[in-house]
Amino acid sequence: MHQCTPIPSARPEKERQQMENPTSGTTPPTTLDKVAAAIAELREATAAAIAEHAAIGYSTATKRLRALEDAGLAQPFRADDGRTLWKPVRSADAGSSGEGVDERPDGQPPSGQQQPTGPYDQPQPVPDDDSAEPGSVAHDHVTSAGQTDGETAHPSDPDTASEAGPEPDGETVTAVGEPQNADPALLDVPHAGNQDETAASQRPAPAAAEEPATEGDGPRADLEQPASADGTPQPSPALVEQAAAIKARRPGGSLRGAILDVLEASPGRQFKTSELCKAIDKANEGSGAAKASAGAVVNALHKLVTAGAAIQTVERPATFQLAPKTA
Repeated sequence: MHQCTPIPSARPEKERQQMENPTSGTTPPTTLDKVAAAIAELREATAAAIAEHAAIGYSTATKRLRALEDAGLAQPFRADDGRTLWKPVRSADAGSSGEGVDERPDGQPPSGQQQPTGPYDQPQPVPDDDSAEPGSVAHDHVTSAGQTDGETAHPSDPDTASEAGPEPDGETVTAVGEPQNADPALLDVPHAGNQDETAASQRPAPAAAEEPATEGDGPRADLEQPASADGTPQPSPALVEQAAAIKARRPGGSLRGAILDVLEASPGRQFKTSELCKAIDKANEGSGAAKASAGAVVNALHKLVTAGAAIQTVERPATFQLAPKTA
């Protein structure tokens, strides 16, 4: 009679390691996670310092910082010395769910979640108005789809009055609102004779209110936006050009800060003026900032040399690098 020897139960080595270290199989952090963790730890730092702390390239760090800014998780600001610094910001989504920049510096998901679905991997759009309620969102949706009388029935609203300007578009808005609020007895006063039938035929159709705005001659053709259907008209070409000029204009001292960011990213490297222009434009890609001109960059570099923040190594072609730190 053979005696059976019990086989000792042993888990595979991989399973044992997973039980001892349950987080060993976690997905490695992305570059966006690293940048978010670096800015959360440094609190206030330049893009070069954040890139060095996250162990990634400078251009990659600036793109990830722009993504965090769009998601409402990071904010750039100008320091007293003219440099551009970044700091973490708790967005509305992160504040409601408790997953802000401070609680998740390593980019890992909270306990109980299997996939990293936080705001670092998939930035969520931040609402423009924090006080918006679901009811107001539904109202805006109905207005844009079917042109309800919520906005056109109140021509005295400040937004409508400011958009209409000095042109007499208030008559068009009033014509749309007459079937809702106006007294039929009072309508006979401004619409005498055969005009009553014409006004009555135009009242039920909201599209009739848009026709006077498009058929007017002279400067009225530029003011089609006050009579738009969804209440959010497109600005006139003149306003678009003015806004683009204001957006492209750099604030004072910002160019020096951008140059310092590039020099600090490579302290021992010497940059020509053209190389600095390309590096600044690449860092500001997608921000809407004006492109750096060679003349403006040279003037800003001379100011940095005077301040002791940079040195000129070659006169022609003009070459500069970051000034060495003195003890």
